[in-house]
Amino acid sequence: MSSSQYSVMSQAQRSLAVMGIIACTVIVSLVLGVYGMNLFFTSDMATMGMSFMQHIAWPHQGGYTVTQFWGLALGCMMLPLGGVTVIVLVNQLFTLTARLKVLHLNIFSAFVYLGLTSFFLFAAHYAYDTWNAKDILKCGVLFCIYDAVPSDVADPQLVIKPGFGTVVFFLCLHMALLLLVLAVRVLLQLAASVSERKSNLQDNLLTPSEDSPQRETRTTKALLDTETTDTPGKLVALFVFLCLFPLFAFLSTALPTMWEEVSAYSIRGNILKDRSVGAEYVSSNATMFHSKAYAVHDGHHDPFSGEETKLYFVVFPDVLMFWLFIYGIAAVGLLSRASLTARKVLRTRVAELRIPLLSASPAVTVGQCLLFTIFALTLSFYTYYWKHDHAFHAVKEPPARHEVWARTFGQMANLVMGMLILPVARNSIWTTVFGVSWESTLKVHIYLGYSLCILVAAHIGCWWGVWQGMNAEIGKIFPENIFRIRNYYPNNGQTKAMMDGDVPGGFGTSDNFTIALATYTTLVGALVFGVLTHYKIRRNFFELFYYSHYYFLVVFVMVLWHANSSWCFIFPGLTLWFYDRCLRTAKSNATTRFATLKPAKEAELTILEFEQTENFFGCPFKFGETEPGTYVKGMKFRAGQYIFLNVPIISPLQWHPFTISSAPSDGRTTCHIKDMGPGTFTNQLRQLAQQAEDNQFELQKMPIAVDGPYGAPLPVRDYKKLVLVAGGIGITPVNSILREMYRSALENEADKDRWSKVILVWVVRETGLLQVKLFNDTLKAVAANDLDGCFEIKVFVTRGENNSSSCWDLEDGHLAVRLSSMMNFGRPDLDQLLKQDLSEGGMDNLIFACGPEALITSASQAATKFGADFHEEIFEF
Repeated sequence: MSSSQYSVMSQAQRSLAVMGIIACTVIVSLVLGVYGMNLFFTSDMATMGMSFMQHIAWPHQGGYTVTQFWGLALGCMMLPLGGVTVIVLVNQLFTLTARLKVLHLNIFSAFVYLGLTSFFLFAAHYAYDTWNAKDILKCGVLFCIYDAVPSDVADPQLVIKPGFGTVVFFLCLHMALLLLVLAVRVLLQLAASVSERKSNLQDNLLTPSEDSPQRETRTTKALLDTETTDTPGKLVALFVFLCLFPLFAFLSTALPTMWEEVSAYSIRGNILKDRSVGAEYVSSNATMFHSKAYAVHDGHHDPFSGEETKLYFVVFPDVLMFWLFIYGIAAVGLLSRASLTARKVLRTRVAELRIPLLSASPAVTVGQCLLFTIFALTLSFYTYYWKHDHAFHAVKEPPARHEVWARTFGQMANLVMGMLILPVARNSIWTTVFGVSWESTLKVHIYLGYSLCILVAAHIGCWWGVWQGMNAEIGKIFPENIFRIRNYYPNNGQTKAMMDGDVPGGFGTSDNFTIALATYTTLVGALVFGVLTHYKIRRNFFELFYYSHYYFLVVFVMVLWHANSSWCFIFPGLTLWFYDRCLRTAKSNATTRFATLKPAKEAELTILEFEQTENFFGCPFKFGETEPGTYVKGMKFRAGQYIFLNVPIISPLQWHPFTISSAPSDGRTTCHIKDMGPGTFTNQLRQLAQQAEDNQFELQKMPIAVDGPYGAPLPVRDYKKLVLVAGGIGITPVNSILREMYRSALENEADKDRWSKVILVWVVRETGLLQVKLFNDTLKAVAANDLDGCFEIKVFVTRGENNSSSCWDLEDGHLAVRLSSMMNFGRPDLDQLLKQDLSEGGMDNLIFACGPEALITSASQAATKFGADFHEEIFEF
């Protein structure tokens, strides 16, 4: 058996083993999840109803047993886990089949895809029928006012299940659609391979090609234009802000606020009932923020009562504040995209103040201050509303102070949780709205996460204070209540003895089943989000951090059960995240292979190039401009962007971000990846490159996956002078930007006139990096022709010998002199270095920095001193 065959078969065996483990996890998770939910759905509250008269008929306190509670907990834990592992399974299956092109494995994958499609269609039918999603879907949600029977004659079992079943129904339907698309792709490939012509094509796909065509590129002028290539993103943003978000906002005015109460007859009751809060139920400190109900239709004919009535759609102040915040920050972002003047004002630096985690640069901009102000005002008004104006349980007597604050902190956590999920999607509307990269919005997610932890802790602490205060009044319930299932939740003057049924007159039913669910979920969440998100764990065990973070789905399911109105805040962001996850699965499954993988001899780097088919999911039929099965070198990207790379033979679950160091106009996609030391992914990649160079396997047969590109392109045409500061391997995005700008200035006289000065400041420890071909070519090109002084390069070597001539292999003595004049030894003083060039111009100048934190800080301080705009790139997430 040849080494290349061994590589393919070993990869197949490894992927099959991983898939087997994941498939078992999927089956076990989903079976346990369905079993747990069905167990909970046998509880008194699910079978007898949840009205007051049904409460007192429940055989069990709280309407459920301890076993049934753990069934709910099991369902909330396992169903999200099963859904996530299905997506991981799909990625692994595509790695095994679509890239290896082994016939019997493609047949196997086709059966698996069709099987999973059938499974999710069955699950959707199960949710529709058994979990009563049909109760809501049959009458078309809002049209339930015509078809749903009144609550006094409705089946009492049509509570709890319908809302949960409807969400599961839509999720399963969407998963089935995604899997069906993948199944069709594999079936088309199998159909094509039947004929001899297509079989030969499949053989060619595995044959190394020295002449894979370069991707056809547009002019550098078009490639540098940041406003002309984001049409799909703009269309998606328009759809979200004009259709999807308004739909969720409208549904919040009509549907019940409690998720477990969503059913056809509760929707009917909501819309036909005036639910505005009366003055007698509002505290004496109330202002103008009570809920308002608006009758949008007089003369509606009720088919059951035969009377004319009104339709009411309630605008809740807290939900209104949430949407005003969303559209408010969107307006700020769109203003910055539409107006160059506004963009420069918002990016003006106002203070030298380091914000931990938000930026390596010690400065705050006007835009950051504005966004923080909008957030602070929203949170302040939101807090005031829940503290003073909201009528808890519509009781005339105001609750105790601790209870008011406990509920207020809980609802604030609702608001922050709704914001928390919005910046997470990689294919995000916010990157389009603000023109920033995904990793920049991720910093906002981190701060919102810390805020949520604080609010949840305050919410829990205040409730403990409430229970502590009740010990003397109704009997000792604290600290027993913390971990007690069917805990004491006193209403209507009950005592502990009455709730236990030891005293006549007790209802024996006071309880909130979601409190214990929230308690145990939060305990696990404290480990996942409090410990596993620590910098050292995130840095050294990223996969542990990344995959454990999917526990957020369990937390969100818990919150939907536990918190009033939570679905109004959570569903919009969760919907965007779900579609982003599906899109990433599709994008990363394009047929991709190595074009080049070799270790750099001059430095501890691995040089990687890849090529892809442009056809739909690698399907062997023509969908684009290229012929079926034709690999094109690289992908369409913009200068300064990055990709996520997965090399299954190293690790099937690891995805690592790497900046693209080539320019878009190069016609290929090249990454220079620094070896970070023994045991790391980058070190294993370098070892793999060494094996490829030693011909231990056939490079083009090695399957890889690429997700991207990501990152906001730098708007270089907005500035007259640009200083590109790079430290070490931080040259990768800088080289891409510089090469593209240089070519554009060569080709377009307008660009040459637009940029009065472009300076590269590159700080390296030793001269090895300077000898890497791609970087070396860039330096030589600029040295040979600086376009009348428009382009300038300054290299600083902090270690090694003072021997610059070893960096250049030249016979041209004049060029060698010019290259040597670029070289400096020691660390740069950016203030002195840039004083002459940036003393005038202010925000018409830009300093772009990528490298170690100390260098970024120095560049940031120089930008503040000269009043220039500043942009930084980071190495890690």
